[in-house]
Amino acid sequence: MERKNNYPMEIFRSVFENSVEAKWIIKNDRIIFCNKLGYELFDFSSEEEIIGKSVWDLSPEMQANGINSKSKGLRYLVKAANYEKPRFEWLHRKADGKIFESDVVLSRFDFEDGIFVLATLRDIGEKRNMQVELIKAKEKAEKNAQLKTQFLANMSHDIRNPLNAILGFSKILADEADLTISDRNKYGGLIESNGNKLLNLISDIIDVSLIEANQMHIENKRCEVNSILEELYLSFQKKVDQRVNLRLKLNIAVDDPNFAIFSDPMRLRQILSNLIENAIKYTKQGFVEFGYELVDDKSIQFFVKDSGIGIAPEHVEDIFKRFTRESTEEPDGIRGTGLGLDISKRLVNLLGGKIWVFSTLNIGSEFYFNLPAVFLDYKPKLKKTISQNKPLTTHDVDWSDKHILIAEDDIINYELLRIILGKTKVKVSQAVNGREALNALEKDASIDLLLLDIQMPVMNGYEAIQEIRKLKPSLPVIAQTAVNLENTERVNYDELFDDCLSKPIDVKTLIQKIQKQFSKL
Repeated sequence: MERKNNYPMEIFRSVFENSVEAKWIIKNDRIIFCNKLGYELFDFSSEEEIIGKSVWDLSPEMQANGINSKSKGLRYLVKAANYEKPRFEWLHRKADGKIFESDVVLSRFDFEDGIFVLATLRDIGEKRNMQVELIKAKEKAEKNAQLKTQFLANMSHDIRNPLNAILGFSKILADEADLTISDRNKYGGLIESNGNKLLNLISDIIDVSLIEANQMHIENKRCEVNSILEELYLSFQKKVDQRVNLRLKLNIAVDDPNFAIFSDPMRLRQILSNLIENAIKYTKQGFVEFGYELVDDKSIQFFVKDSGIGIAPEHVEDIFKRFTRESTEEPDGIRGTGLGLDISKRLVNLLGGKIWVFSTLNIGSEFYFNLPAVFLDYKPKLKKTISQNKPLTTHDVDWSDKHILIAEDDIINYELLRIILGKTKVKVSQAVNGREALNALEKDASIDLLLLDIQMPVMNGYEAIQEIRKLKPSLPVIAQTAVNLENTERVNYDELFDDCLSKPIDVKTLIQKIQKQFSKL
């Protein structure tokens, strides 16, 4: 009989304990009972840690709307006491003080002449994050749709224009019997050039489709580098000859017409052709230079440089994206499909290499890409390493594939370093304190070396190096300071820094010490 009388209570306890939601039982404003999820949600390890606490103990002083938690929460408890079932969002505080959002439902129940409130809680932080991600995904999809629409509009224009010229001049040639030989040749040439434009556009579209479908075939075989570059030089020289103030330069590293690597010659020619075509298109005067250099015995680096219009800093990151152009209104009526750089980047990736660009608006651009190289019938004669005893200058090194972060709060000192290092073609970034340097290293994996000033605000060099060694223990770090580090007793700099520079900085010493670190990479 006693078993029968306790049966409903056992059912209630079982349901309460095994609920998939966190639950509290509240009397007045105190938690008198909770299930396992009810204390785990707040990162407590046992029921005893939460029983007896006021609900305000587990809430911040103010809610998200700026209203005091206790005064706002009491209104909900009164509603529950009046047999309403209020549902609301609430900021709670975990055992470690971390604030999180929850969805709360309150309901009253009576037991042995007492009034109690059952609280059901759900953590909605993850739901919020999912909503934010969904909004971002939606915005990205809308942006892509907009870009694709613009792209298709541009593509329609790029197809219709040469078609209009081909059809128009073909009709003139067919209908006008009294055309002079000169006019016929002129119109025939326009038909041919517009036909080539259309053919190139169709080829680009086909290449994009093949790459997207993973059907682009790479055929590695004997690839005679000098022959390909010389063919491209002769081909593009015809276009450059039409410009009075433009010069085309070819720079090859190996003086052997048969110099060859094991790669895909057709795709190499296509990549270089796209880059040279762009360089000529956007350079009215000055030069376009292309060529290659041997980085080591396993890779070859190609480049295309120009003195053209350059790329605005805010567009450099997007320059290789398919559906983006730097502007819809291009200078002097210059137009392009916007596919060439995207295709070039994808082809470089397929060949196992990497492509990047340095550019300054109204100054020019430098495109680089490297490829893994198996040299055929040739043993690379790499540049001899300059003796460490011989002073180096900025003209002795080429760090175009390197990235240096300068942590320096003094803008004059930073500009001096930037100008000096600019002659080495290295990429330079700035951080104005140790905290910014840490953030930059966390976000940018391309940084090869850090020049770290010791005396900076927010986080000085000594504080920063401790964290940097945890984050990137192998990163070369050169300290720079007005204090002679070797003589300081504050810390053993040899254990923290790879090298040091004392101000005023000597240019040759700076280059020598950086080169020493780069030679270890």
